[in-house]
Amino acid sequence: MGFADAVSHGRALYETNCAPCHGPSGHGGYLGPHARPPTIVGVDVARLVHQVRHGGRAMPAFSSAAVPDPALADLATYVHETLGTPAEGATHIGPRAVDPFVIGLIVWGALAVLALVLAVFFAEGRN
Repeated sequence: MGFADAVSHGRALYETNCAPCHGPSGHGGYLGPHARPPTIVGVDVARLVHQVRHGGRAMPAFSSAAVPDPALADLATYVHETLGTPAEGATHIGPRAVDPFVIGLIVWGALAVLALVLAVFFAEGRN
């Protein structure tokens, strides 16, 4: 199998097994307030292979029966060679990139400012 075939096979494995959590570009995803898969772009191949085999935190381990060694090598090749560089994911920030706690602080701050403005506007003596 050539490099192009390995990358193609690795991409199919990534889209099936990894993209639901790590996102289509490998820059992480958002599964809830306590489950935020990290970016895998730029991760070294040995670390990626170890993580897939052993799992950790919320990530399940994938046995050699689920992802055989040659398939894992193709997956690692795809991730390492084609998903880009860590800096590419930093250009977009959206609601999924911001911690829910920070969003809550922003909302509460906005409500506090609104309450203050309304209190000043409707203060006694301003008729």
